Amino acid sequence: SSGINAEYGMELFKALQTNEPEKFDKFMEGFGKNIKLGVHEDSVNRETLASFLKYDSTKREKVTLDEYIENIPKELGDEEKKEIFYISAENKAAAMASPFLEGFKKNGIEVLY
Repeated sequence: SSGINAEYGMELFKALQTNEPEKFDKFMEGFGKNIKLGVHEDSVNRETLASFLKYDSTKREKVTLDEYIENIPKELGDEEKKEIFYISAENKAAAMASPFLEGFKKNGIEVLY
């Protein structure tokens, strides 16, 4: 029974994300941390839950992993092996100020925060 409820919930989230992105973003402001926790704890729904997450990056705000991967320049990876670059920090300002980003910025490589 809980599997059916989870599946129904995923479909509702997908529909909201597709049809009403502003409402979906508002939902994620309130429950995004729970969705992130679900990515780690729910192996059955991990991929679907991860598709709901959005990240800021060195080039733009609120990008999904799929959008990030679609925009990886061809010279940085072929279709089967693309790398995701990210930096962890206490907050966005600390991530943006990190000296570790300099080489990526210099080479025009997008890094997620």
